[in-house]
Amino acid sequence: MTFLVLFAISCAVSLCIPNGELRVKQTEEVITQEDRKRLAESAIAEGKQFEWQGNAEAFRKALDRYEKALALLQSLNDRPGTAAALGHIGTVHHLLGEKQKALDAFQQQLQLWRAEKERRKEVAEALHNIGIVHSSMGMALKAIEFYEEALLLRRAAEDRAGLASTLDNLGLAYLHAGEMQKASDYSNQ
Repeated sequence: MTFLVLFAISCAVSLCIPNGELRVKQTEEVITQEDRKRLAESAIAEGKQFEWQGNAEAFRKALDRYEKALALLQSLNDRPGTAAALGHIGTVHHLLGEKQKALDAFQQQLQLWRAEKERRKEVAEALHNIGIVHSSMGMALKAIEFYEEALLLRRAAEDRAGLASTLDNLGLAYLHAGEMQKASDYSNQ
């Protein structure tokens, strides 16, 4: 029996030794956390490049990259990275007209940002994005709820650019809700 084992080992090794050179085939790569983080960052960057192309096919490719990044970031328990990836996913779903999927991604993002400390600006952005989706679905009153909450956080975070964007969208939402005076008040701030 020992002879058979030695013969099998000898045959296996000889199959791996073409021209007398031993080559070791690596069947499984070890991916470190650092590697996964870099792969996620690369996937996000590729996704952004596709997203900037601005057509449905490119949006689908962007979504694929963002979802790959999401899986990698989730495997690292990277909540801020996961939240950011969900934001990209929500944006692309919105651009593709997939409103419910966009809403789902932004709501997951919101939960993650709320679990983090000192993330007012990010929470406000997620709320703002949820407001945008509700507005695009013709739900002005629901959009107003999210914009109002985002507005408070943007003011507290002193996020001037975000504040301007939320004020504009809030004015438009009040306009669509038929509240002309409030629309004018928010648009003039």
